[in-house]
Amino acid sequence: MTGAAPPPAGLSDPGHGLRLRAWGDEDAAALAAAWAVPDVRGASRAPADRSPEAAARWIAGAGTRAATGLAVDLAVCALDGDEPWGEVGVVRRRLRAPAEGGGPTREQVVWEVGWWVLPDRRGRGVATAAVRLLGTWAGPALGIGAWVARIAPDHVASQRVAAGAGLTRRGRFDAEHELWAGPLPPGPPPGGAPGRV
Repeated sequence: MTGAAPPPAGLSDPGHGLRLRAWGDEDAAALAAAWAVPDVRGASRAPADRSPEAAARWIAGAGTRAATGLAVDLAVCALDGDEPWGEVGVVRRRLRAPAEGGGPTREQVVWEVGWWVLPDRRGRGVATAAVRLLGTWAGPALGIGAWVARIAPDHVASQRVAAGAGLTRRGRFDAEHELWAGPLPPGPPPGGAPGRV
């Protein structure tokens, strides 16, 4: 994969009342406020500088991250609104993993999915629906068939999201996280055709 354009504006899930869209300049204050929420900050690996100016710089870099094939990060919004409810994204990473059959450790490139949802939107299936929706676009657009997630062993809500999106626990990722992995959801996105660059 050399690069990707953000998904089409019509990438939506009417059944869950949500859509995914690119972050825009107007979202800097909302993103900075979300980064101030402790568990969002941890889930998003937010920068040390969580000011609106830092959020604006991060948003400004989204196009470059996507074009270079590093990451695609999208705002999760209401189907009929622009206020961010959360974020979902994929990032290309290099991981060290044991070879099949117990051979020596080898490096492999994987796509890691991540998400967060603001506290007032949790418990409604928003994160699971957003991850599944992202997967229906990311498979064809990025040319990938599987992805991984890092989840803390005590983060039950994220474990439910991962399971609902078709990922299964595979073991330890590092000292603080378990590795979850699985195929991307099949089929075209519910509200729009996948885009490819």
